[in-house]
Amino acid sequence: MNNTTKAKYDMAEKMLKVDISLEEVALMTELPMETLKKIGLDVPQVTELAYRLQQAGCPVDVHMISEEACVASLTKLLSGKTGGAAWQS
Repeated sequence: MNNTTKAKYDMAEKMLKVDISLEEVALMTELPMETLKKIGLDVPQVTELAYRLQQAGCPVDVHMISEEACVASLTKLLSGKTGGAAWQS
């Protein structure tokens, strides 16, 4: 773990102790999902879906936390407004 990741990890732990939601922690620290899972934290399902889509080559933002944001992002992608046409072929 490099110093930047360690600092983000430490910040995430401190934030969780003061009752900040996991979603807020993830957005504020931008820790990779794998790191959050390694330290025993869970991520929202839409974030997990976006992450898996991105790993498959789909150009989506992995920091979305609401279903509405996910639907909007995927709608744009599938309509070709965010480079989705290239991804679909």
